[in-house]
Amino acid sequence: MHCGRASECTATVEFCRLRLTEDSGPADARESPALHRADSAQGSIRVTAPRSDKWTVSEPMESGEGCCLSRGRLRSMCGRFSRSKDPEVYAQHFGEFSKTRIPLVPPSFNVAPSQRVLAARATTPEGTRELVVLRWGLVPAWAKDPSIGRKLINSRAETADTKPAFRQAFKARRCLSAADGFYEWERPSRQPWYIFPKDGNPWGFAGLWERWRGPDEVVDTCTILTTEANDVVAPIHDRMPVIVAPGQYAEWLDPEIHDRTALEAILRPYPSLETAAWRVSRRVNSPRVDEASLVTPA
Repeated sequence: MHCGRASECTATVEFCRLRLTEDSGPADARESPALHRADSAQGSIRVTAPRSDKWTVSEPMESGEGCCLSRGRLRSMCGRFSRSKDPEVYAQHFGEFSKTRIPLVPPSFNVAPSQRVLAARATTPEGTRELVVLRWGLVPAWAKDPSIGRKLINSRAETADTKPAFRQAFKARRCLSAADGFYEWERPSRQPWYIFPKDGNPWGFAGLWERWRGPDEVVDTCTILTTEANDVVAPIHDRMPVIVAPGQYAEWLDPEIHDRTALEAILRPYPSLETAAWRVSRRVNSPRVDEASLVTPA
């Protein structure tokens, strides 16, 4: 963001409620020497950049590397998606649930970081599952403060099993985040696109979950894994969520499978022939806007 009136400009972006204009989308994730962190307890970042550089504020990047600035363009990793169906529909889709109450989570056409995610996870080695509500942004069990979750909304599938923040969850706490599609922002136009399954069935994003215990609260959180883009998404962005095929749900959720090699086939890009995409309104840029019209063609 550039004010045009001084040699420096300062902008603040909240992780959980990104204050973006209609002309901007979620941003890139490249390191910048101009980045200065502040107000971490409030979940915000303050950035100061030289006037000539015209740095732009960005979203959290993958693998816990925090927020950053991008010179001249905005990009996202996987920072927004839709979950528009009734929870019962996802319960039937993921199947094999224990006799627990299905969470009453309202539909959302614009799920953003720090918000509630509906997810399936295993409860026993035999494969019994439960549908639960997790907070988007993984907080490792060893973290001193849950605010770190704001920087851990995504993890690269290629390295999740080796990163300190994710490797324990990768071994035994994998989940499936219920979704109908996701948004990405085209470069350099910043035009948002909605990417969704051609058959209209729910998607299960490969995720990892953790339980963080603080002095006054216990929080279950999650991150969404990303992989290389398929041929439909590649012209828009070079990354996409790992989308697990229904026939691989049991394998992905099995807490007894610890070896990455056994899961390698799951971590590949979703088939292009089963993927559709169209341009949507820039109104999706604001996480405060949540309505069915966001997923309709612009």
